[in-house]
Amino acid sequence: MVIFILLQVMLCPFLFYWYSGPVYAAPDTLDLQLDDPAVIRWDITDIVPEDSGIEPINLYNNGDIPGYLYIWISDIVDGEGLNPESETGDIAEPGELSSQLMLDIINPGMTFGKLTGTGYMQYFDLPVNMASFPGSSNQALFIIDTLINPGETLELQWQWQLPSPVANEVQGDAVSFTVNYMLSSLEPMPVFFPTEPPPAPVVPPTTLVTTTPTPEPTIPDRTYVSEDGMCVIYIPEGLHVYDDSGSELTNIVIDTPADFPPAPELHEFAGKTYRVLNFAEDGWEESTQLQQEVQLTVYFDPTGIPEGSLPYLASYHPVNGWVRLDATGGLAEGQFTAEVNYLGWVAVIYETDVRYVELIAPETIVPALPDTRETTDIKAILEQASLGVAITGTVAMTTMAIIERIRRYRLKKLGV
Repeated sequence: MVIFILLQVMLCPFLFYWYSGPVYAAPDTLDLQLDDPAVIRWDITDIVPEDSGIEPINLYNNGDIPGYLYIWISDIVDGEGLNPESETGDIAEPGELSSQLMLDIINPGMTFGKLTGTGYMQYFDLPVNMASFPGSSNQALFIIDTLINPGETLELQWQWQLPSPVANEVQGDAVSFTVNYMLSSLEPMPVFFPTEPPPAPVVPPTTLVTTTPTPEPTIPDRTYVSEDGMCVIYIPEGLHVYDDSGSELTNIVIDTPADFPPAPELHEFAGKTYRVLNFAEDGWEESTQLQQEVQLTVYFDPTGIPEGSLPYLASYHPVNGWVRLDATGGLAEGQFTAEVNYLGWVAVIYETDVRYVELIAPETIVPALPDTRETTDIKAILEQASLGVAITGTVAMTTMAIIERIRRYRLKKLGV
């Protein structure tokens, strides 16, 4: 078994914003150094199932400001070794070592996130196979709550493993790749979760035999969040979204202006009213019709909703006003989620006066119908007419009594 390690260092005090202009004063600097800069690649070959290894590396901040650590891998090269898929005879078939080898960082108590490409991060779990490990700087692995202060050293404990069972298609294979490190003074914001975030899925070793690495998507998932974190729009990776003119959706901003459409009569907003702006050719658009649906989630404080009132998620249209959306969630969850194809004003709305809500709709009262069969018996005709009048009167009186009892009960409950 032969193992060599590459550790490529990239130095940049700004991860999300690049600026090339005149320098007026010496800025604070980040200077990341390795304990062995001459070691430049990981080369793994001649291994069998259940082989594993631990590779420590020391990272030293030689700058004068603290920095957060970002990691990704690149330049993956698979080789067939001395036994090029001899069990199938076709080296073009799936079965590269990079699709089976698992990578992990086993420092106690260390947690991780993955950048989404929009300045935010999502929680991320290790170990994962190399095909799922972050492979670019805008989707880098981020070590949560771990600062390397000036003059401090962070020792990372890398672990690689070839799990068992593994099929014979990786027999004799080799893989080499670059590990990239970056220090940044910026800490990414997490995507807002009302409760503990769900753990990222981990591919179990038993599925590695038959699965094929998923190619890098042409477009990453995107999450747009309001400043208070209570309104979120999510677009899954690989989904291109276009407006009604055929222009692709490229950027979204969610703000809360002071001027907004008023709530419907006898209704109130449960929290803030959010405006979703789409960046188009002519600038920011306030109302955008989409050809595909995106996921909209709005959180609210359920303790502010009056008893007996049921909140709902609504979108404002310039012509139709506030329109109720088909959404999941509700009062118990403190949130609503809907698939929408229109971007504009959104809010959670509730009724402010529930005392005179109609509990029995008029169409539910079925009047008694007289017998329409022909008869020449005068006595029978009079009996049918009397019976119809009596039944109709009884139904009307019973209905009025029920409505009156419900009305008194609601007024008593509300203290009126």
